[in-house]
Amino acid sequence: MDFKILLPLDGTAVSLQQARFAIQLGLNGLKAHHVVTNIQEPASFYEILRVHDPSMLAQLTTDTAQELMQPALQLLDAAKLSYEAIIVEDTHPVQGMLELIALQHCDLAIVGLHDRSLFERKGLYATSERLARAAPIPVLSVRAPVPRESTRA
Repeated sequence: MDFKILLPLDGTAVSLQQARFAIQLGLNGLKAHHVVTNIQEPASFYEILRVHDPSMLAQLTTDTAQELMQPALQLLDAAKLSYEAIIVEDTHPVQGMLELIALQHCDLAIVGLHDRSLFERKGLYATSERLARAAPIPVLSVRAPVPRESTRA
């Protein structure tokens, strides 16, 4: 049985860092299959009005998700690590990830931890934090490295 890591990506620098962390685990000897995903919200009413063709809307969703995942997929390819890319359409990203965890029998999720915004400080938690609270598996949070301030002599 393969160890499976859920790697949800949103196209940000932080999500690329979480992919690099997962890759480093693989390069250090962790044998795992990566379930790379992007959760896309269903088309909005405005999008449905503008684009009348359902197949065209579906293609736009797929294209957007692939574009957001592409940098991480290139890194996984370069490292020769096992993965599959899955696009999920769900209004609730945490619910979409929980369903994917169950369907794919994931053993671990690696998520990016963004800096806390005003909303999060007021009690509205980030998707990664909500996933960590609800997931039946361990959730590893990866924060993007903070650039070191250069010191002048």
